[in-house]
Amino acid sequence: MSRTLIPAALLVGGLALALAPSGGAQQADREVQALRREVEALRQEKNRLQDENIALARRFDLERKRAMDERDGLLQKIARLEAGGEGGAPLDRLRVTLSFDDTPVDDALSFLRDVTNIPIEGDGLEGLAVSLRLRDLSPRAALSLLATNARDAKGGWVELRWREVDDRVEVRRP
Repeated sequence: MSRTLIPAALLVGGLALALAPSGGAQQADREVQALRREVEALRQEKNRLQDENIALARRFDLERKRAMDERDGLLQKIARLEAGGEGGAPLDRLRVTLSFDDTPVDDALSFLRDVTNIPIEGDGLEGLAVSLRLRDLSPRAALSLLATNARDAKGGWVELRWREVDDRVEVRRP
């Protein structure tokens, strides 16, 4: 070979080696691609976790709002009952003194309703009377005694039932 051909062949061979990816360069290129895929997978996982976190935060906020609304409603109801407002006074808080001598049960309940401001409704109590003398009892105790001491027109004992329904009291025959 001639002297000029050898450097040209070396130059072409060097260029071919430089232009052709080597085994190490190919390996590095594959590693870069794998790292890019891994970074993209991690980004997607991060986005998914952030979406889950947002959904959980929304659910938590809704549950917290529901619980706070329920608590506020209960506190308002307690305040109304303690003040003797809309729902009347609590059955255990007030004290009443009653004196009934052969008084119709409807009239006794009406008197108790007026004195306590508790909505009391009677149903099917016609022809029943009660005789009681009570001093310094709660309306709850007075209702229980009234319900167990009612008599019909013949003088026979008639047991009544009473119950609290929403913000009122219902008195009925069983």
